[in-house]
Amino acid sequence: MSAFAYHRPRTIPDALRLVSESPGARFIAGGTDLMVKINAGAMHPETLVSLRNIPALSGIDLGEQTIIGALATIADMLRNLELCERYPLLAQAARTLGGPQIRNVATIGGNLCNCSPCADTAPALLALEARIRLLSPAGEREIALEDFMSGPGQTCSAPDEILTHVLLPKAPRGAAGIYFKNGPGHRLAGCAARQRWRQTEPCPPGGGLGGPGLFAIARGRGSHHRPAPYSRSARSGRARGNGCRDTH
Repeated sequence: MSAFAYHRPRTIPDALRLVSESPGARFIAGGTDLMVKINAGAMHPETLVSLRNIPALSGIDLGEQTIIGALATIADMLRNLELCERYPLLAQAARTLGGPQIRNVATIGGNLCNCSPCADTAPALLALEARIRLLSPAGEREIALEDFMSGPGQTCSAPDEILTHVLLPKAPRGAAGIYFKNGPGHRLAGCAARQRWRQTEPCPPGGGLGGPGLFAIARGRGSHHRPAPYSRSARSGRARGNGCRDTH
């Protein structure tokens, strides 16, 4: 592992300044993915700018719109019972991420910025229609998570942009979801699906779920490895499906 400079700013402006002054510098949060690459010789950054001491990037706000700071660790999310109750699909995916030691260090922002096809939180957040905020010297912008991910290990963010927050809309009534991953460790596929039940007409006499007005609206998100050349959905590290079907 080659030597590198390591900075620990306490504010976002200081972090942005340090990166602008050091071409090729990389932001680092938990470092559970980045340090593995550096130790393996896959990356050779001359400068690392840590975001861990910036309070503005932490916290979880459960208002009308849920706002998760990019520095929230996976363990922070799982300890927040209201967050887990509101988004059980995200909680299910988060529990599969590594072991307790990794979950205590790995951040949601880092898990997304690494953009690995086997990132556990990404499929769940995509199914939940998450958005993210990015901040740079040029200003702030908010985009859909699916537009942020441009390929395995690739995002649309500029080198001087910081992912500051993950935004989740209020979960619709009647929604349910499940997360599935294929194999342990660096698995080949991870998939999350969310389904929302909507009744447009009264149930038939006697109740039951087979009435003509009951529909399932499904949204699926996944990530997988595919050999090149591959389709746009595979190139962006996700497969998706939207549909509506009669359930009776």
